[in-house]
Amino acid sequence: MSRPAEILLISDHRRQLQRWARMLDGPELRLWTTGSTWPDADTLDVIVTDRAITTELLPDNRYDVPLTRGEIGLIRLGEKGSADVALPATPTASELRLACLLLAQVVQLRQRCHRQRESLGRMRQIAMSDPLTQLPNRRAWQERLAADQATVASKTDRMRGVCVALLDLDHFKSINQQAGHIGGDQVLRQVGSRLAACRQTGIFAARLGGDEFGLILNASNQGNAHQSVENLRVGACCHIVPPITASAGLAFATRDASLNDLFYAADQALRGAKANGRDRTAAAHFPKTTPAATWASTP
Repeated sequence: MSRPAEILLISDHRRQLQRWARMLDGPELRLWTTGSTWPDADTLDVIVTDRAITTELLPDNRYDVPLTRGEIGLIRLGEKGSADVALPATPTASELRLACLLLAQVVQLRQRCHRQRESLGRMRQIAMSDPLTQLPNRRAWQERLAADQATVASKTDRMRGVCVALLDLDHFKSINQQAGHIGGDQVLRQVGSRLAACRQTGIFAARLGGDEFGLILNASNQGNAHQSVENLRVGACCHIVPPITASAGLAFATRDASLNDLFYAADQALRGAKANGRDRTAAAHFPKTTPAATWASTP
């Protein structure tokens, strides 16, 4: 073990606690007993007890989650009930010591695994997030397209479809020129914040790069999809300083649609919205055939 095992001894009988303490005395074990200061939940490895573990026995709820996850081991002596290790009411010193040492090793491994999972989760969150807007980034967008494609293919409700939309800020280059890149970043953060709020309604929003954002949402028909995207487009730019507008393109289809095709069609619709004066939402005539290689499909 990387450190001494932290063992908490719990019993109603003082002589019992003294007896266990003598049996477990040694540098490889650090002992705590009821009535003394309670150890930290992050470092406690094993509880040795002849009682049932109850909320009254462990009044501090910081132990609840580690116990549930198995990151605190439980050795029960002579008491019927669930435990990681069950021993007779009067085990030998070698039996009790070996049980504590082995279970502590298992628990410490579980604790390390949990910390590693948390660390990997944080790293994945960083890798999948845009640092400026805190929205999912291009990589997360591509993963979502791939994941949603399987859902669309298996849908049994033909009355609902999926919409992919692209939103691009109008004349963003001039905003950077007039307000500086700091001002431009502030605008992107504000737009990102508005779009992030859409996640509560089941809409997936991501920053794809520069001043372009992607949206994935469900709708019953293209008219509803168009209205939803139009509301998002207007809402994303409302009350932002300096004032901005945005253009959007969308593509809608029901079951059996390729989301990559929808992406390409939405991009074409966005180009049309820009060409027709900006500050508007345009819908694609879908289905269209996606070219063999597009920037929508490449990693």
